[in-house]
Amino acid sequence: MNSINHPYLVHHFLENSATRFPDKIALIHGDQRLTYRQINQLSNQLAASLADMGVKRQDRVIIFLDNSIEAVIALFGILKAGAIFVMLNPAMKAKKLNYILQDSGARALITHKAKARILSDAIKDAPKLDHLIWCGSENAPDHPINQSSSQPVIQYSHLWSDILSQPFTFGLSPFASAVDLDLATIIYTSGSTGEPKGVMSAHYNVVAAATSIATYLENVEDDIILSALPLSFDYGLYQILMAFLFGGTVVLEKSFVY
Repeated sequence: MNSINHPYLVHHFLENSATRFPDKIALIHGDQRLTYRQINQLSNQLAASLADMGVKRQDRVIIFLDNSIEAVIALFGILKAGAIFVMLNPAMKAKKLNYILQDSGARALITHKAKARILSDAIKDAPKLDHLIWCGSENAPDHPINQSSSQPVIQYSHLWSDILSQPFTFGLSPFASAVDLDLATIIYTSGSTGEPKGVMSAHYNVVAAATSIATYLENVEDDIILSALPLSFDYGLYQILMAFLFGGTVVLEKSFVY
């Protein structure tokens, strides 16, 4: 099976479309417009940096961001590194975030500088969390570890802008250590009736679901999708994945839901 024509890993959606439509606008958010080629290159750079940080196959990496271009690059970069992405509701409070950090055993977390205060409480008692990646800042916020905590200070801060400024010249998928039985994502429930529950989806689950929905809807490459649902919600996430599967364009919105 040739992954260029028959994707069997979720990040093949992006790689295949970057091969077929490299200069096509894939993602629109506000005044930002990125092509498939650009998103593929940027996600490769993130994957390489995650590998340098020690993130390994099937490690969990949390994305704690509003609907944004950074969130889309992050999910594909995490997958290219062979890891599992965990997309969380950006309005989540510190207590639930702390629970998910412990429950998932996340090694890294990608977030925005505006969420530094929430992180200061949430990262207590999360001993496996080694790396924080900050978007939206030329300087990392003051280290958010609670200084009264007895936990060791093991977190390392990185700037998103620094990561994406690193040159990257490898081919399409230099990190393809995953197989289709590996987990691709863990989607956490809201926890409204108890603690959040992590729903695990392997690559083959996501590929089958995205392909089935896009086939049923008869999507074609000329389609433009307005995505107003949070990416932490399963169908909000699948709007991105389906569009990248068939080579469409996504207009990513957040003002309707936050």
